Amino acid sequence: MGKQTLQYFSGKSIEMPDRAIIVGCHCDTDEKMLMTENFLSKVRERFNNYDVFLIVASHLSVSEKIQDVADLFILNKNNPIINLDLISDRSKTSQMMNELWRANGVMERVSCLRKNHSYAHHLLIRDAFNFCIMNDINHVHFMNYDSPIKCLSEIEWHVEKLMKYDGVFYQYHHQQYYSTEFFSMNSKSFDKFLSHITTYEQWESFDHIDTEVNYKEFLKTAKIYCDDIFDPDVSDVIGSVSFQSEVNRKGEVDVLKNIVSNFTIIPYERDGRIVINNSYTGFDDPKNEKHVLWESYDENMEQINHLDAIVQKNNWCDYICPEKCKYIKIYIDTELKSFFDITDKRNIGKIE
Repeated sequence: MGKQTLQYFSGKSIEMPDRAIIVGCHCDTDEKMLMTENFLSKVRERFNNYDVFLIVASHLSVSEKIQDVADLFILNKNNPIINLDLISDRSKTSQMMNELWRANGVMERVSCLRKNHSYAHHLLIRDAFNFCIMNDINHVHFMNYDSPIKCLSEIEWHVEKLMKYDGVFYQYHHQQYYSTEFFSMNSKSFDKFLSHITTYEQWESFDHIDTEVNYKEFLKTAKIYCDDIFDPDVSDVIGSVSFQSEVNRKGEVDVLKNIVSNFTIIPYERDGRIVINNSYTGFDDPKNEKHVLWESYDENMEQINHLDAIVQKNNWCDYICPEKCKYIKIYIDTELKSFFDITDKRNIGKIE
């Protein structure tokens, strides 16, 4: 295989560059679309299309502006979510839980399956790397659309390391795993160690489901240069988006994502009624309290009732869904953050 020809004049050709930047995005809101557009413009300011081949990979459609700035746009609508579309004995051990102390001193636990995008994240990365493999683009840098601009200056020394190593990663989670939000690999190395991971059974083969853990396992025989935490004064997470629940840009009913603006929200059933537990965990949240508004609707989207409350950090409250309720909207500090079908059993947890 060889590189594609970009231009050819009188026996002289210009081919695709030997480096590529892959930007992975998930533009389910207008804010994320704008964030992606702005990040890509920064990439193009620094690297022209003769220096770096720019690939944008997504599970959702993107704006024309994003498609225009990219050299290649890859859309794979297959976005299976673990514990929603993919359920196994292993995945069911991954759960979210709220501990509730009642006024009578009794402690109860509400829990639900933790939804996880890791396998779909790998598929997105794999799609883009496979294009580089087929076109002999050797040095490939992956980063998410919410990555800090600092990543663009970091890849220069990545290239130097890729002369001796299969890949360059940053430490993650107490230095145990590899961060997969920003990394670099030689395309032949990716082909050897990761490209063959296609099925979900393969993804679970080491009894793990998270990308950071699995990549460390899949690459255990590879020669990896693992740097320190990307920004040790801030976090081992590279990027600004927390992936908390937000209403999609089409305003359509969606599956409850459970983490809603620093609340862990788990519906459960008690005495034939659906109750929504809302626990304000407040992790890394500058606020000490938030205003929550619940609106319930019937199958015709006629409003049944609404209720609001001020919830203190590290506290919780329950909202009891009225009879004939089908849809729920949740507003946090007046902003619509969740819109879901309460009759969808996939949204319902359990209480013990």
